[in-house]
Amino acid sequence: MPAIKGVMTPFPYSVDAGASVADAQAFMREQVRRTGGVSGGGDDAA
Repeated sequence: MPAIKGVMTPFPYSVDAGASVADAQAFMREQVRRTGGVSGGGDDAA
C-alpha cells in the first residue's frame, strides 16, 4: 500500500462553506478543477 503523501494532492484547493454556488463554480473554472473540497472555519466539511 502506498504512503498517503504519495496519493494526496500537495495543495488541495477548497471553497468556503458559506460561498454561493455561483462563486464556487467560478472558483472551480478559474482553477480548472473538476473536484475540490469545501471548508469552513479551518475544518474540512466535504
